[in-house]
Amino acid sequence: MKEKIFEYQGLYYINEKEINDLKVINNKLYYKDYCDKCGGTGHISYYDWYANGVCFKCNGAGYKYRPFTTYKTLKGVERAKQRKIQKQLKYEKELEIKKQQVIEELKTIYVVNPKENTKQLKGYLKDIGCVWSGKVWYKNNTKEFENIQIIKIDITKELENLLYTLVDINSTKGRLTYISNIINEKIQPIINKLESIKYNTNLYNYNINEKYTFNITEVLSKKCYQSMWGACYYYILLDDNNHKLKYKTGRNLDISGKYTATIKDKEDELLIVTRLTQIK
Repeated sequence: MKEKIFEYQGLYYINEKEINDLKVINNKLYYKDYCDKCGGTGHISYYDWYANGVCFKCNGAGYKYRPFTTYKTLKGVERAKQRKIQKQLKYEKELEIKKQQVIEELKTIYVVNPKENTKQLKGYLKDIGCVWSGKVWYKNNTKEFENIQIIKIDITKELENLLYTLVDINSTKGRLTYISNIINEKIQPIINKLESIKYNTNLYNYNINEKYTFNITEVLSKKCYQSMWGACYYYILLDDNNHKLKYKTGRNLDISGKYTATIKDKEDELLIVTRLTQIK
């Protein structure tokens, strides 16, 4: 809609929007405009849990009466138009910068491996800034994650439709909470894959204190504990025959590929191995 200048009692007004209703308050014109917080619906679904999501800014009406900006002369109107153009250009530039910042902040998400026992880790995960999506715990950086098995996912494409909303959310935790549905959709196929794995529990062909070759395909979990001798890492590994191997070491390792290992014990459908040596 083109701007329309009109006069009322010696003052000039700019009609910038479609006006449904006018009201005179204290000899000044006000126009009926949709509520910018709820988008004119009177309801915010994100806050359904509180007061049924009624928008407090418009008290559920979906609109507010706003005053026109008044000008004494037509030259004042033209100067105001130029200021508005410059302000809009500045806003668009700043908005683009903020959007890129949000993309950089949230494009890579680190999800706690669903195979981890997060019930025991719940307090710790909250302390390091993780957010619960309804299915998994996640955050946007790897800080303090070194002792927990995580899954890395990219949500750059999914962010595009949410950027205008996310730039208005000041806290990182608030932004993380807002993308919970995206995380759930991205992680579900991975959860399905993990749940579909049928572990090989036939361990009769393995003898204690004998050496075997294993092709390690995945680290199912990794935990670190402090002992009197320093850090101690416990790995649960998966080989290409779907055997679960338990391995204890004092080193933080990236384990994948072919290894030789000696069977130390069999316990709870696990092969407990030692002397894990990579075959190069």
